Amino acid sequence: MDEGSIGNEIDSERQETDDGENPKLPPTTVSKEDQNDAYSSPSSEIHYLQLSDFVGYLVETSQEAIGSRFIVQKLETATIEDRNKVFLELKPHSLTLMNDKFGSHVIIWFFEHGLDLQRKGLAEELFGHVFRLSIDQHGYRVIQKALELVDMVQKIKIVRELDNHVDTCLYDSKANYVIQKCVEFVPEEHTGVIVFACIDQIVKLAQHTYGTNIIQFVLEHGKPEDRFKIAEKLAENIVEVSLSKFGSKVIQKCLFYGSHCDRRLILNAILGSSDRNKSLKTIVKGQFGKFVVLTVLKTSDGEQRELILSRIKMYRLEKYLSQKD
Repeated sequence: MDEGSIGNEIDSERQETDDGENPKLPPTTVSKEDQNDAYSSPSSEIHYLQLSDFVGYLVETSQEAIGSRFIVQKLETATIEDRNKVFLELKPHSLTLMNDKFGSHVIIWFFEHGLDLQRKGLAEELFGHVFRLSIDQHGYRVIQKALELVDMVQKIKIVRELDNHVDTCLYDSKANYVIQKCVEFVPEEHTGVIVFACIDQIVKLAQHTYGTNIIQFVLEHGKPEDRFKIAEKLAENIVEVSLSKFGSKVIQKCLFYGSHCDRRLILNAILGSSDRNKSLKTIVKGQFGKFVVLTVLKTSDGEQRELILSRIKMYRLEKYLSQKD
């Protein structure tokens, strides 16, 4: 439906009601092709309406492009009483809205700006469905927002629901972001299952399109002992991981955020135990491996830096490090 006809549609619905017929749908339907534009720029013709005009239709309206944006805009200036009326109508259907492209925006608004009791109530609705929402293209954003804003008891409960699904979540394009929020916003004593899985599967995760995200996140925000365990695993598989597009980035993060001891592990692995330095030669010549060596040079100093520089010069590998991609 063209946005400009919404006002006429509303008048038509009201006329039908006056004639004794019940309107079947809220007056905010737009065509599928117009929805994306409509969400960012809702029709000015519905601004004169109020939330009270949509009571009884708020669930359906929330699932439409213009309707969702309209509700969010009106909630910004609504009274606490009016906000609560909207919340009470939507809450029984909140799980459906969490999975909806436009409805999820309204739910996220209540997580961000609602009362503590409203946030708590919405969190209660998602329990029992955390994993399914985490892998949903719209629901995963709701779970992320819940992990940021609900109380700690509920955050821990969310994590507990994911404990049996961590392996799946780590490799999922959406759920891996949920896992990152778990590590960021939940105390480490409650995320042990996640961290253990990351370390146990480090070689595979480091080279995976989505798995690499959580490893890099743990390296930035995790405990020093976890970074050390990751550095140990990476060192054991230094050539394979360094030559991988995503693995190379993980090792670089390990070098940037790791301790002197962590960097020493990586450097020793690159140089190898023999004078031939086969690993160094292979890594330097790799499309992505060379960035690992360059990062070693940036993050090391003194004896470490001189050692790897001498080996690079010894085998005339400088030309590989100067190439630009």
